Amino acid sequence: MSNDNNIETRIFRDRDGWNATSAMDLTGDQLLKIRTYRNDRGLLRTTATVHTKVEGGLRHIMGFGTPGGDFSETLVVTKPARVTEKVISAQHESVLKTIPGILSAVQAHYAKFPVSPALA
Repeated sequence: MSNDNNIETRIFRDRDGWNATSAMDLTGDQLLKIRTYRNDRGLLRTTATVHTKVEGGLRHIMGFGTPGGDFSETLVVTKPARVTEKVISAQHESVLKTIPGILSAVQAHYAKFPVSPALA
């Protein structure tokens, strides 16, 4: 599935249950990934992370709030009675409607913590 912002979304079921992932190209070689999944505590989480496209895959540098790390944020956490395809889709779609705000947060992050040339 794809929308007007050139976001590719996939809803699927794996051994851990229902999941939704979306990917959107950003400037240069960066990719925004939004993921909705049930964690090991039964919570339904939607996260946004930025990755750099590198030969053979993607790279995400964990910064733990310090300079040099890539953008990573938990956007929504809920505890539904059951995590069904419908529940996953609804939470994921509600987050996708906030893309402008997410993109602003990504820009603010990299303005505050530019990627180190040694890591790029």
